[in-house]
Amino acid sequence: MAPVSAPTPPSEHPPRLPAVDVAFVVAATQGNNAEFDAAKLALRRTSPDGVAAYARQMLTDLAAPDVLALQYLAHVEPVDFDQNYAMLQIGDHLAAQTAYAAEARDGSDAQLRAFAQKWLPTIQAHLQLAVTLVKHVGGDTPFKHY
Repeated sequence: MAPVSAPTPPSEHPPRLPAVDVAFVVAATQGNNAEFDAAKLALRRTSPDGVAAYARQMLTDLAAPDVLALQYLAHVEPVDFDQNYAMLQIGDHLAAQTAYAAEARDGSDAQLRAFAQKWLPTIQAHLQLAVTLVKHVGGDTPFKHY
């Protein structure tokens, strides 16, 4: 009978991810948290029109705080809330789209790359909804190509 060797103990440190993967994980986590908290705030502060519907969609599609953005939204005058919320959503989704696209294209971790590829279309759809929402609440957006 061949001798049985002890299993190799797990490394004390998890393997290091390349910079593109680390950047994606940070961006994806922060973006989702901010959207989630902003959507909850929007449901408390807005009338039941397009903004509330958009906020409910974000809560449905996300599970997760960019503290500065949330603090800003919490103190915006009610008359300005809808436009500010919608514009922040555009910024958040543009950042998320950039991070997800970079990971989907350049990520070296197969699971993260697959995750980014799966969710990139949802992020892009949310960005389009946010641009439409800004127009709905009477705002103007420089994002004419969406």
